[in-house]
Amino acid sequence: MTELPASKVLDLFASPFVEDSLCLGRLGGSKSDPDTIGRYMRLPIPARPAVSFYFDREYYWQRYPDIAAVAFDPLVHFIGWGAAEARSPHPLIDIRQIQRDHPGLLPDPPTAAALHDVLSRDLADPGRLFSRDFYRTQLDDPAPEGGLLRHFLEHGILRGLRPIPSLDPVACYRRARVKTADIRSGLRFHALGGTAAQPEAIDDPPSEGQGKALFRAKAQAALLALARAPLDFTVAAQPDVSVIMVVHDNVALTLHALASLRAAWPGPIELILVDSGSSDETRHIQRYVHGAQVLRFQDNVSFVRGCNAGLAAATADAVLYLNNDVALADGAIAAALRRLRSDEGIGAVGAKVIRAHGLLQEAGGIVWRDGWTIGYQRDQPPQVPEANFVRDVDFCSAVFLLVRAAVLHALEGFDDAFAPAYYEDIDLCLRIRAAGHRIVYDPAVVVHHLEYGTSQGTAHERIHAAHETFVRKHADWLRSGHAADSHTLLFARSASQTRGRVLLIEDQVPLRRLGSGFVRSNDVVRAMARLGYHVTVYPIHPNRYSLAAVYGDFPDTVEVMHDRSLTDLDSFLRDRRGYYTTIWIARTHNLDLVRPMLEAIGMEAMGQPRIVLDTEALGATREAQKRDVLRTAERFDADQSLRDELRNAAFCRHIVSVNRQEAARIRTLGLSDVSVLGHVRRLALTPRNWRGRAGLLFVGALHTMDSPNFDSLCWFVDEVLPRVEQQLGYETRLTIAGFVAPDVNLGRFQDHPRVTLRGEVADMTPLYDAHRVFVAPTRFAAGIPYKLHEAASQGIPIVATELLRQQLGWENWQDMLAVDQTDPGTFADLVVTLYQSETLWNQLRAGAAQRIRTECGQAAFEPVVAAILQ
Repeated sequence: MTELPASKVLDLFASPFVEDSLCLGRLGGSKSDPDTIGRYMRLPIPARPAVSFYFDREYYWQRYPDIAAVAFDPLVHFIGWGAAEARSPHPLIDIRQIQRDHPGLLPDPPTAAALHDVLSRDLADPGRLFSRDFYRTQLDDPAPEGGLLRHFLEHGILRGLRPIPSLDPVACYRRARVKTADIRSGLRFHALGGTAAQPEAIDDPPSEGQGKALFRAKAQAALLALARAPLDFTVAAQPDVSVIMVVHDNVALTLHALASLRAAWPGPIELILVDSGSSDETRHIQRYVHGAQVLRFQDNVSFVRGCNAGLAAATADAVLYLNNDVALADGAIAAALRRLRSDEGIGAVGAKVIRAHGLLQEAGGIVWRDGWTIGYQRDQPPQVPEANFVRDVDFCSAVFLLVRAAVLHALEGFDDAFAPAYYEDIDLCLRIRAAGHRIVYDPAVVVHHLEYGTSQGTAHERIHAAHETFVRKHADWLRSGHAADSHTLLFARSASQTRGRVLLIEDQVPLRRLGSGFVRSNDVVRAMARLGYHVTVYPIHPNRYSLAAVYGDFPDTVEVMHDRSLTDLDSFLRDRRGYYTTIWIARTHNLDLVRPMLEAIGMEAMGQPRIVLDTEALGATREAQKRDVLRTAERFDADQSLRDELRNAAFCRHIVSVNRQEAARIRTLGLSDVSVLGHVRRLALTPRNWRGRAGLLFVGALHTMDSPNFDSLCWFVDEVLPRVEQQLGYETRLTIAGFVAPDVNLGRFQDHPRVTLRGEVADMTPLYDAHRVFVAPTRFAAGIPYKLHEAASQGIPIVATELLRQQLGWENWQDMLAVDQTDPGTFADLVVTLYQSETLWNQLRAGAAQRIRTECGQAAFEPVVAAILQ
């Protein structure tokens, strides 16, 4: 089947099933305009924008493979033929059900126009997955403009509303095997065979009893191997760490713990084993552990006194108290030593302790005003955001406690008053803090613990006795502590004094790989952390990336709410009311979402936080440029569009813009507290000279098919590259690199003889070093182009549009080459000129490098962030 001529499509698009507002916003013209329809038809089918609220192209293709098998636009097919055949245009719409439940409501055969009328007027439930009556119960306005289904698809799904009680679209999205940037794809997944709100089925985790049995079994299974291959802790030089382990029987657990210790750190370990009256094979432990100092007692001298005996023998600069019923994760010792050595003010470092069945024992400890304690995030999964950022705490338990030796010797170790055990580690940590040192919880230090694995049955009685001793000793300190309360838990989890607490809200977790303003947001987070603020990052859209990608991209002191999204935001804000001193909202559309939530809670209840709007880029500016480029006939009031975009900006105490031009436009609306915060970029010039390089390089994130970067690529490949080839011939080569969203189709470039698609590249430096000219043919954009700062910092000269040059404020022929974005011929000429001139190449490289030095340094960026927060 071949596609219809544009004139026939124009006739079909007269149906109200095609929304004129969507055509105007996504194609730049009316659905009745032949030029607009021509633009639509010239795009590859996967690149054509959605112009109907009630049609899902991917769903239609997957539901009806006969349509997917032919080169025919699915929406055109549905309007022309599919509706009459009662095909389903959307996961929530079932024409056959409407016919069954409401005979005569649709004509026979059905039409797309009649279906639109039924849906927009709420004359019937559209299908089994959408209930009008149920959806109304979630709304303040029971009759929203355009109908209930449209309201859900446009607004409700982003607010976490449900179409029916049993269907949670956000959960479906999280479970979907293939995720797009659009959360609505979860509906498609469900309708095509996924399941509803429940997470993907996994084996049930073991009970704690089962987990303990498995832990012991593993230790017992390793015993034979350790008997035949003794562990070697012989020290030939100054040890990196002295490890004190008190043992009483349980030889299998002890050797299992020591094997994990040896595997976790290859450097010299001074192992001090205190045998506290063992009666099993532990008495002969030197057969299985070579090089250890063994201090042997005939009787059980207790954990406290055994540790103090071991401390007298320790010679390293760091002393580790380690239980013998643990298994250390890879890198635990390295992470703990690295943290301890990072700051002379740190007195001790503690671990993320995971119990045998996989849930947390503690992520740092809190001491309440009454002297009782709690392991923060106990019984939660180890991956929860709250357990995965570094912070100062009241205490960390001696399951794993690395202490600076000088501090420990000065305090003479544990207090004998807490013998035989319990509260001795809490007492020690408070004394370390009283001496002016920090206790730091580091989630990179991971320890698996068989809790109470070697206790002798009277643990709870001993804990109560030790609690009484502790309260008497620290009564003065306890009086200023936090009362045990679910709300104060949030404040009590950190013992350090910060400059403030910042909640940063962004579209997505701002990973640097995403480009499109997310690099800048990431740099803002880093600057806040360096300035001493506690930062929480909160994404509006569900996180689609691995935890390794998330945690590898932020300072370890930052709390990243990777498991939350818009659906959880209202409850999150309520739970944390009064906690944040600043709420930094990236992008104006997110302010539109957040403001009603804050006002519903009440700004006084929130603690009167400072609200900052970071506009990142003005959409009104970009839209005006887009319409000029696409020669849209309809009138566009750019000033009114800007007023609409910033309609909630007066709610904020401060507004941040990315460049001076946009800041000036914002001020025209009477908004005075406006700062300019650009990019931060370190100069790292790649070494190859002009002669050692070849080819053209384009770098940019491609999030959608209607994005500025995708448009610029199409224009460059279609209009500019052929002209370059006429002059450079075989040397013409364009490499395209950068993030590509799952639903962006680059098929039109796939087989181009002069184009190489690289996609997302982990290390871009080799690409920057290999290519001679960087091209940025952007025709419409707002904000400031980070990709040009990145290219300049890597030492590759740039040819770009005049639009981007003006955004940067750079000089033409001095820092870069620029040409009007409507002139492909001159763009090609400049590319060739720069490509062939070594002198010009060196001149532009040097000019751009100087711009990076003076405009993008940390010294220029961080003070602006500090001023905004203060």
